Amino acid sequence: MFVSQRTGSKWAELRRKFNRAREVIGRPDLWFHDLRRLFVTNSRRRGIPESVVMRMSGRRTRNVLDRYNIVEDEDVRNAVKVIEAGAAKDLAESTPRKRGRGGEDLEEVGPKER
Repeated sequence: MFVSQRTGSKWAELRRKFNRAREVIGRPDLWFHDLRRLFVTNSRRRGIPESVVMRMSGRRTRNVLDRYNIVEDEDVRNAVKVIEAGAAKDLAESTPRKRGRGGEDLEEVGPKER
């Protein structure tokens, strides 16, 4: 709840501005409470540590944070891409290479063809 520092009453102006913003963007279905989920989900997607997100959003337990952290199919696909890219990099870095006398790469050394 937002309270006016001047009067101590609920800050109705925020509600009016939020309702106006919903009209402008054509999202009458959006609720102020949805911004909590948006903040938690976007923070996670940007790599902010969960402990920091919990503190910033006032979540005291992991269970409550999980209710606000929305994981969509696109999040899973992006995670797979990150894992695949890391595995490809690890494989490339671990592949033995033939070296010339000056230490230059000549070619990859792979299994011999049978």
